[in-house]
Amino acid sequence: MTSYNKVNGKWTAENDYLLNEVLKKKWGFKGFVVSDWGAAHSTAGSAQAGLDLEMPFGEYYNDSLINKALQTGEIKEELIDDKIRRLLRVRFEAGMFGPQEKQTEGIFHSNLHKQIAYEAAVNGIVLLKNESELLPIDTGKVRKIAVIGPNAAFARIGGGGSSKVTPHYSVSPMEGLKNKLGNSVEISYALGAIIKNDVRIIENSFFENYNGKKGLKAQYFGNINCEGEPSYTRTDTEVNYLWYYDAPYWDFHGADDSNYFSVRWTGKIKAPKSGKYKFQVMHNDGARLTINGNVLINLWKDRRKSEIDEAVIYLEKGQVYDIQLDYYNNGGVSEIKLGWEIPDTDLIKEATELAKKSDLAILCIGLSDHFEGEGRDREFLILENQDKLIKEVVKANSNTIVVIISGTPPILETWVDEVPAIVQAWFAGQEGGNAIADILLGNRNPSGKLPCTFYKSQNDSPGFSDYQNDDLQSKYVEGIYVGYRYLDKHKIEARFPFGHGLSYSKFVYGKPQYALNENNKAEVKFTLTNTGISAGAEVAQLYIKPLNSQVERPEKELKAYKKVYLRSGESKEVIFELNQDDFKYYDTNIHDWQIDKSQFQLLIGSSSQDIRQTTTPKSL
Repeated sequence: MTSYNKVNGKWTAENDYLLNEVLKKKWGFKGFVVSDWGAAHSTAGSAQAGLDLEMPFGEYYNDSLINKALQTGEIKEELIDDKIRRLLRVRFEAGMFGPQEKQTEGIFHSNLHKQIAYEAAVNGIVLLKNESELLPIDTGKVRKIAVIGPNAAFARIGGGGSSKVTPHYSVSPMEGLKNKLGNSVEISYALGAIIKNDVRIIENSFFENYNGKKGLKAQYFGNINCEGEPSYTRTDTEVNYLWYYDAPYWDFHGADDSNYFSVRWTGKIKAPKSGKYKFQVMHNDGARLTINGNVLINLWKDRRKSEIDEAVIYLEKGQVYDIQLDYYNNGGVSEIKLGWEIPDTDLIKEATELAKKSDLAILCIGLSDHFEGEGRDREFLILENQDKLIKEVVKANSNTIVVIISGTPPILETWVDEVPAIVQAWFAGQEGGNAIADILLGNRNPSGKLPCTFYKSQNDSPGFSDYQNDDLQSKYVEGIYVGYRYLDKHKIEARFPFGHGLSYSKFVYGKPQYALNENNKAEVKFTLTNTGISAGAEVAQLYIKPLNSQVERPEKELKAYKKVYLRSGESKEVIFELNQDDFKYYDTNIHDWQIDKSQFQLLIGSSSQDIRQTTTPKSL
């Protein structure tokens, strides 16, 4: 897929050097090249440069423009034939013209899929910090746990954009802890803070029962007017949905297109105290909210972007009110959330008071798909009200664990030294809550490693020195010094370096041995031993460091890594194999890769800034 930007002055969709010379000729790519959505800028120019498929609307690759270009000789028929051949080849390889395998009904509900989702989540979680071995949680001593934060009771499963998938179910961290602990430990919850540009979702505890379950009656219609008989009816425990391009349910019936639908939620809500409540509805397209027949919010029209509408109403403590929320989506992305602000509520105070009464506090903080996703940039963030929440909770209870749920690192500097244990859980998908709980409780030993650097400051990142220039030109001033390479060059200490990740076990690296194997490839061997009391896995990493290179090169570069599972006390021999490509550099004079004749040092360690062993072969 071609990107949106220009490279060396040419749109990537019209870049003959990238698409034809390098990709198709030099690398022998036999598939087809597709434009990112709306990234094409011409017919003949793109076609000649190697673009095979324009997406999504055919603004330039349509019959009239293609025929015109053929008639004028701007493109040849053989060029069209090649593009069709590439498109068909991929379809044949994908089995689209052969017998179609019948999808097993309910496969996405299967235990196999659940286990895959769980293993992906649990293996990716990174233990960033664990002072005084606060983790894993000792359930023999901990009787009361305070679960706090905007990402505690809600499952933040992924970022926004085309990659967004709406699963059949999702597990929040609090649900995961309850699943694993049952009634053996008292678990209490406080919201603590609201992520910026989000709403406080009305929890199901404030709704009366519908069909034997606390929540709202939800009627889903195959039209945009909540008309006729609903396609199906169910109980929704809360209104907190970002369906994107999916229908709100996979067997949606009655709609010609699954992106055109409406929903009516009805039920009864009880006010926890007397006062003025601010009701909030975050939505795209139309939404209408009524309380006891009074219309509070009525924006029944198309709206492409999700925004928050608010209305204030006085409610009496303990009184039950009728509530109805209507919503429609007229194609495209769909989002609807129902929230409120309870009067005279200090979220941080509630959280700190709960933390004081508990043996342990688990703070689930971070970001959401409103910050992280396709189509927008995200600067490194200080978490603002969440930062204040963390500092106040750790004052109230020194046994505080912070679980960061985000796709990328925020800035942690205002509180990182005060918190004894920090876990980076990422957006962990539908089984994320169960995976987080098992890591915290020691049912699974953390083994994830950071695929990026956690910087102390935005200014430490190479990408931000040339970010968002007024002329929309990026010079890539970091050059070849991307990520940890930049920190190495400028002697900058990371907060948590690339490749970092702790374990409940301890791993000892033996002295490496170097030799050429029978395939004439460089082979590095060493022994890895688990000296801890728990079985676990370590991701051993091999970096190479040129010692006397004739060209400018990074101080070191990751060339191999391996995840090794070891029982307590067990040792295994780890073997890394390197080939000639691992020692090459790109020569801009010949536009190709060259073998560097310098001597290399081989570095083996647990992260880019935690090197445990080195060896310097006399020759490679």
